[in-house]
Amino acid sequence: MVRLTEQGIVDKIKEKQEPRHISEDFVMHKLAEYRRTHPKVSSLEDVGAKDSALMIKRLRGECRQAFGMFFTRFAKRREKHLRTYLEDDSEENYVMLLKTHKSSKERIEIYLEIFDELFAITGKPASILDLGCGMNPLSFDLMGLSKVKYEAWDISLGDLEFISKFFESREGVDFSFKEVDLLELKSSEIEFPDVDVCFMFKLLDHLDLGKDHKLSEKLIKSVNAKWVVVSFSAKTLSNKPMNHPQRGWFELMCKRLGYKVECIQKVGEIFYVVKK
Repeated sequence: MVRLTEQGIVDKIKEKQEPRHISEDFVMHKLAEYRRTHPKVSSLEDVGAKDSALMIKRLRGECRQAFGMFFTRFAKRREKHLRTYLEDDSEENYVMLLKTHKSSKERIEIYLEIFDELFAITGKPASILDLGCGMNPLSFDLMGLSKVKYEAWDISLGDLEFISKFFESREGVDFSFKEVDLLELKSSEIEFPDVDVCFMFKLLDHLDLGKDHKLSEKLIKSVNAKWVVVSFSAKTLSNKPMNHPQRGWFELMCKRLGYKVECIQKVGEIFYVVKK
């Protein structure tokens, strides 16, 4: 038998490169969820070595799926790229900074046009909530906004602290961040701020993890935003374009809730603009 503690399991999961950046609260939540559904490890006092290794492997995989998959080979050098861009805000330096995260790297070709199209529908917002933000706030310099309150929420405190450095010298931007595990919505309520626009870029698929969409629906209903912009990948796991990238379940859900929806399809990503 292996003598385990919750903290010991969390440390073991986070010792790998990708899960290392995830908050301990998120890993604790996943551990508690795993123990509830696996009787053999419901008590950590007498867990077999095989069950222990399997639990850690599966939890590490879930954490990687929820977060680590977004890292690119540029991530380790992001501090250098940020310093370089703040010293010289050339297009070349900006592109290198955006490449430090998989999703922002994929959006480089569409960032400017997508914000133009989104804000043509919503109007230029005075306040934004970016949920599961990743590195998307770094695209702020392409949004064409001068005075705005920008709130970034994510599970990675390290990422949020990094993003805050990007906004330190930007006049007219009231930037704040919050470390949040949106899975908490399963068992409790989260207080969301009142904003003009809420971004949920490539969030819902990872929130639901292929299960039912109750959590996604609760999140959409809970946010206090006039407009919600939800995006989904338009590529398969093998990085090929989807033949039908539209999410029928999402469109039907919005219709049932009485929300108006407009769809914008771009290379690699599909955006739904929802009027609540």
